[in-house]
Amino acid sequence: MKRIGILGGTFDPPHNGHLQIAKTAKKCLSLDLILFIPCSRHILKKTKPHVSDFHRSNMVSLLCTNDDTFIIENCELEKGGISFTSDTLAFLKKKYKNSKFLLLMGKDSYDSLDLWKSPEKIRDLARIVVIPRGKEEIVLKDKRDMDIKTKKINVSSTQIRNNLLKGISVERFVPKAVLRYIKKEKLYIRKES
Repeated sequence: MKRIGILGGTFDPPHNGHLQIAKTAKKCLSLDLILFIPCSRHILKKTKPHVSDFHRSNMVSLLCTNDDTFIIENCELEKGGISFTSDTLAFLKKKYKNSKFLLLMGKDSYDSLDLWKSPEKIRDLARIVVIPRGKEEIVLKDKRDMDIKTKKINVSSTQIRNNLLKGISVERFVPKAVLRYIKKEKLYIRKES
């Protein structure tokens, strides 16, 4: 039975923190694969992604290039509309038969899990694994859930976008291939009027 980690998000843009989470989870949880799943639109986020699905998918593909156990899964982008984790997990159960799913999420997502569509269905389909940013205190809500420790993650997509808008270097936060893509496509910069 394959053990598959699921790392969803807006990935707007993807960054070294996402890679750190994936590498830590792969090692600590003995994962065979990690699926990076860019979401189309998250119901709890007030704003839409800052760049197109096309660009986000391409950047996540670049994020996954150096590890053949990291795979981009575009099912939510292909479906379009609002992304619901419970629906995605049900889809993945059919696609990856005889697999055990471990849903990787940050503390902020975990704390809002009760507001998600069908949280019990999510727990039935996957084991929830909470990954704190550094020394955040995690209070697990269910005995089926677990947490793993990782090095402090000092990066966020919001911070990267803000730095790019201001012309501040983001080289230490973003893999080289992703940064080259951002520069080539002129993403996250103020458009001249």
